[in-house]
Amino acid sequence: MPIRPELRKRFYGRTWRKVTRPRILKRAGGEFSAKGKYLGGARCEQCGVPDRAVGYRDITGRFIELGKKSGASAKLLGYKVIRIVLSVCHKNHQPGADTELNLLALCQRDHLRMDRGQHRRSREARKDRARPLLAEAAS
Repeated sequence: MPIRPELRKRFYGRTWRKVTRPRILKRAGGEFSAKGKYLGGARCEQCGVPDRAVGYRDITGRFIELGKKSGASAKLLGYKVIRIVLSVCHKNHQPGADTELNLLALCQRDHLRMDRGQHRRSREARKDRARPLLAEAAS
């Protein structure tokens, strides 16, 4: 989920990019160059899928990594070929709460699963704000 613009500079500035995010990716097995550039190698701390891997998820949700030329065969079988991108997730959904225990490196699927309840609540709040007549009728 994209970071809201009003939160981006306040909570996800230089310290987040240079210290916090690399610390969590390193904990997840990521490697960095001497200059601090992320080289890959981290794995999702929930399901263990490797960052930057290309493959598909079968009907059970298990990730199947593909070789260079296997993408076409996965598409023929009806699977969508995906690239895994790890992101750092706040367990308590509070930007700025950057403690070691509150942050996880997760793949897209696990990040969305963890945030499912929060997404539902914020969607309902946006929906209610867009329909002011319902709020008046309830009062």
